[in-house]
Amino acid sequence: QASGATMVLAELRPQAGCLILIAFSALHPFLYQQQGNLEFLLESVTIIGGLLILLSSDRAKARARAKLLLAEREEEEQQKDRLLLAGRVCVSAVFVHYVAKMIYERSSKHDDPLDAAVDGVLLILLAVITGLIVVGIKSRWCAALLALIMALSALYKHPWFITMWSKESFKLDFVVGYEGVDVSAWLYSDHQRYFFFQQLSTVGALMQLAVHGPGKYSLDEAEAEPFNLETITSKGAE
Repeated sequence: QASGATMVLAELRPQAGCLILIAFSALHPFLYQQQGNLEFLLESVTIIGGLLILLSSDRAKARARAKLLLAEREEEEQQKDRLLLAGRVCVSAVFVHYVAKMIYERSSKHDDPLDAAVDGVLLILLAVITGLIVVGIKSRWCAALLALIMALSALYKHPWFITMWSKESFKLDFVVGYEGVDVSAWLYSDHQRYFFFQQLSTVGALMQLAVHGPGKYSLDEAEAEPFNLETITSKGAE
């Protein structure tokens, strides 16, 4: 994990670093015995989506530096767009789960009408934003909005920086296999910190989509001209 992250951050063979991190993210839920935790599993899929988008960007940079024939450039461009499509779908995975979970929870509850209305609005908003990302309509803005929501959610759901100083015991209800188990504040905060940064990685995946865009397999950029150095210089020469 450290090797892959270092290779990406230091731009030392970033493509290989992305592949290492993708492999680690795929194994991640099984290493920590959280394969039964669907939310954790889909957050790993979302992180893989962000890494696929980053991989497509690094491949595009490498292609721009290399002198490729026209046919090779077109093939590389198609591969990049396929990676962006796969990344976009993976990034949306955890939010599809949230929508399904909210629908299920709402169907089994009979709360105050006002609370039901608020939940309904949030459900529709999340479903619409997720759908827009999948089909590629205003996906950059939608990804940026979800990234902000997820960052605030991480601060609210996993406040490890607050509970770590407590002397009370807490229940690890959010960890599969530990439901209802009382643990010390230190151990509780350790798990909270882990999930906090896991969710921040989801934020990073969404930011990758916001920066690099959905690619040509989307309604946003289906007819867009490739944005590369050759295009800029040719326009400048004209």
